[in-house]
Amino acid sequence: MFYKLPSGQILTIDQQIQTSATELMFTGLEESNGVANMLTTLLASCPVDYQTTLAQNVILAGGSTCFKGFDERLKAETATSSDFDIAYRNQISDRKLKNWLGAAE
Repeated sequence: MFYKLPSGQILTIDQQIQTSATELMFTGLEESNGVANMLTTLLASCPVDYQTTLAQNVILAGGSTCFKGFDERLKAETATSSDFDIAYRNQISDRKLKNWLGAAE
């Protein structure tokens, strides 16, 4: 994959680097867990009365959620690691920018 920087320099990112970067989001580092584990831990820490409602309304927003297959993998990993029936809402237009726009619209 090639990107042209404003200076005119061409930046090349190979497939291995792209895959490695997204893999870190799911496996985490030594001091942190992956995103699926963090989500299920967060839901489990909420009051029991709210867990189902929150699990059914998880919104995927931000540029990192636009990686190919992100939502499918997150759904698969949370399904195997928790008892929550999690529903992801990713039908947001301009998903890459919505976290910056917020309620401005």
